This record gives sequence, structure tokens and C-alpha cells, in this order.
Amino acid sequence: MDIFELYNEFIKFDVASKFYISLFVALVLFLYKTFLNMYYEHEKQSQSHKIKAGEVIAKLDAQLIIYLGSDKARADEDKLIEKLGEGYLYLNHKIRKKIRLYYANRSEAALLTLSKVISETIDSYCPPNEEKLIIEQIMSFVARLLKPLAPLIAVIITLLIAIIHYSQFVELDSVWDKITLTMKYGSFIFSIMITLGILNIIVESFKDLRNPGFRFWLLLFGVVVSPILILLLDQKLLYMSFFIQVILSLIIVLTISSERQRRDS
Repeated sequence: MDIFELYNEFIKFDVASKFYISLFVALVLFLYKTFLNMYYEHEKQSQSHKIKAGEVIAKLDAQLIIYLGSDKARADEDKLIEKLGEGYLYLNHKIRKKIRLYYANRSEAALLTLSKVISETIDSYCPPNEEKLIIEQIMSFVARLLKPLAPLIAVIITLLIAIIHYSQFVELDSVWDKITLTMKYGSFIFSIMITLGILNIIVESFKDLRNPGFRFWLLLFGVVVSPILILLLDQKLLYMSFFIQVILSLIIVLTISSERQRRDS
């Protein structure tokens, strides 16, 4: 079916249907443009941060090389530590851990290991003015256009679920039935949001993702699939998945907080 056939079908609808369809299309286009602009701004800020990080880390690498080739006087070491402090926030968790190790023992072995890791990090940075192949530019352009689709789909699904929920909600008389209905739909929306969030993290920053451990992924998996499992067992108990998701989410938050405190201690 081409665009002309779609248009012919559209003009056959009544005025109210045309209005709602036009409103829906306008909303989709508005949201797509909004998300596209958000991703574009985020990409600009991210690129600016990467360029700054590359400059700072390159200077830090040069200072390390100078220090390792010097007589290692106290003034040289103080200058090196100052440079390490300047570049600390631009380095990943693995390198920051090695810097803290060097702060603790001030050994040359720790410094040599740190220098090697930082040199490898610099090699991963692309020059800001490096020209890309045509195919890479095309793929980058297509990827930029596709990025807003995930949050857009999430919003559309949430709106559809909200409409269906409302249509059933107004027909119920019992307060408990209304609460359980809300928890059922809320559980599915929660699962969809978590799933899309995981996919976004995998696509956007999988390289920088620190593995939080098997327990974290198991709990997160439980949050996502709990409504599906309960739906297969007994549809009447579907509202229970909301309680399960809340409990598992609290455990995840406590696990992350405990792990962060352990790492920083």
C-alpha cells in the first residue's frame, strides 16, 4: 500500500477519527524531534568531554614519561601527583584504582604499570579531526536517526497501556479491584522501562560498563520477567508482580550502595 492509498483510506474516516489520528501522528513527530535533539545535544557534550579527556590524559602520559626518565626528585614527584590529580576524573575506574595504589605505596613498579595502562587508554582515543570513511559516515547518520526510536516506542507503549488501563479502571466499582488493576499495568510498564534501559546501556556504553556481578543481573532479570511468569501461572495474581518488582528493586539499590561503599573504603 503506497502513500496515496493510505491518504485515500484516511479521508474516508469521520471527523473525530481524523482528528485523533492527526493528533497521534503530530505527537509522534514532536516526540521524535524532541528525542533527536536531546541525543544530538548529548552527543555534542560527550564529544567535547572526550576531546578534553584526551588532552588531559595525553599531558598526564607525557608527565609520567618525563618523571620516569628523571632523577625522581621530590619536586618532580609532586608535579606528577598534581598531574595525576588533574586527570583523575577523566580516567576510568580501573586506572583510578591504580592511581590510588600508587598514592599508597609510591613504588616505581606501580607507576610503570600505571604508565602502561594510560598509554593504552590514549591509543583508544580517535583524533577529533580524523576523517571517516563514507560508509562509516552513513552508518553514523543512520544510527543517529534510529536512536530516538527506543524512547519513542516506550512512550507510545506507555500511552497505549495507560489508555487501556483507564478504559477498564472507570468500569470497576471496588477500590481493591482498581488498585490491583493499576498494579498489573504498572508492573508491565516497569518491565518495559527496565528492558529498554538495559538495551540502551548495552548499545550506548557497553564498553564502559563495569560488570556489577551475577547477583545484580539475576535480580534485574527477576524484575523484568516476574509479570510474565505470574501471568503464565495465574492471571488473577498478576498484581503480585508489582510487589515483587519493588522488593527486588530495593535489593538492587542496597546491593549497589553496599558495593560502592566497599569499593570506596
